[in-house]
Amino acid sequence: MLVKLRRQFILIIMTLVTAALVIMTGVITYINYQQLSNDVVQAVEYATTEMAFADRGPMQEDLQGEGRFDNTHMGGHRRDVRTPSANMVATSVFLIDSDGTSAKTLQNALELSEDEFQAALQEVFAARGSATVECVTGHLQDGDLYFGVRETMSGTKVAFASGSYITNSITNLALLLAAVCACVWVAFLIISIFLARWVVRPTERAWNQQQQFVADASHELKTPLAVMMANNSILLSHADETVESQRRWVESNQQEAHQMLDLVNDMLFLARPENAERQQVRDTVDFSELVERNVLQFEAVCFERGVELAEDVAPGVNVLGDANRLQRLASTLLDNACKYADSHVSVRLSKASGQVRLAVTNDGAVIPPEDLAHVFDRFYRVDKARVRSEGGVGLGLAIAQEVAHQHGGAITVTSSESAGTTFIATLPCA
Repeated sequence: MLVKLRRQFILIIMTLVTAALVIMTGVITYINYQQLSNDVVQAVEYATTEMAFADRGPMQEDLQGEGRFDNTHMGGHRRDVRTPSANMVATSVFLIDSDGTSAKTLQNALELSEDEFQAALQEVFAARGSATVECVTGHLQDGDLYFGVRETMSGTKVAFASGSYITNSITNLALLLAAVCACVWVAFLIISIFLARWVVRPTERAWNQQQQFVADASHELKTPLAVMMANNSILLSHADETVESQRRWVESNQQEAHQMLDLVNDMLFLARPENAERQQVRDTVDFSELVERNVLQFEAVCFERGVELAEDVAPGVNVLGDANRLQRLASTLLDNACKYADSHVSVRLSKASGQVRLAVTNDGAVIPPEDLAHVFDRFYRVDKARVRSEGGVGLGLAIAQEVAHQHGGAITVTSSESAGTTFIATLPCA
């Protein structure tokens, strides 16, 4: 599933990149095509205009400098038809006398033959018609020629430029863009592969945790089920005996069923969606009284284990939240401390700077540094040798952390030889 998710992510990224590159290439090509077409038109205009002004001799008063002229016949706007791009376009220029009987070749960079010139000339005059504009430009599909026609004192000047200039330029641009786009596409592919791994990593971690959670839960449920099935087999094998004589097997089944129910309830609590958190009860809870009550309950447990239980609970400490869940938080921390303590457990509740701080310390074995980061993981036990009856199933601290988060707080843990192991729950004051 994760491999498929990574592939889908890469596919989406590369589809977007490909679309962006295609659009960008199309826009650049179109803009360059328009510019090249304009360059060719300017070239044929320049070819006729420059020569037309040269024929006027002293009457050429509108020539303002090299390559610039004041074209009063085109709206009175000064134009610069002599651009670097236009000068790169090869042109052929011909002068046709006023009676149209002869044509003079002024420039034939395109090397047009007589037949090509005559055929093109017919199309030019047919396209020009009776237009009175000083210079008429256009494009001949047959032969892919651009033309410009201008009337001068010496006759009609006709200039031709080949459209192959545009075709060759666009082809070279397309090859360049294709190479650039290919490099960019490959670069984005490599980036998207690493990015897909990075993006999917949290999902992969959550998936692995879920798989581990299911495996651990199945293992924890399998143990009581196996015990119950063994008890039932014994009961069935002694069906003629009284219930009283089989009481211990029935009680064992009852105990295992309760453990299974507690485990299922804990898993349901951890699996509750976030919107259920918003619906929980929010009351002002006397956290001092709640902690005191839990300390009294665990005094007997500590006494049986030979552990001293010390308390320092500040009075009048209130927390806004769910009393039942806060009770679960306090009892989990105390139960955990009593299980792992050697001889001493201390409970301290204080309030400062708008924060409630519950610290529970035991002098048991130090938690290794590599285990500190996992003590709040589900089904995690620091002491792997403990049996279920002693160490639980490993959901208590995970639930305590969840309760703290639901109330806007947090739980931290420290462990050292000198100070022991301390769990600190911090909650906002009511």
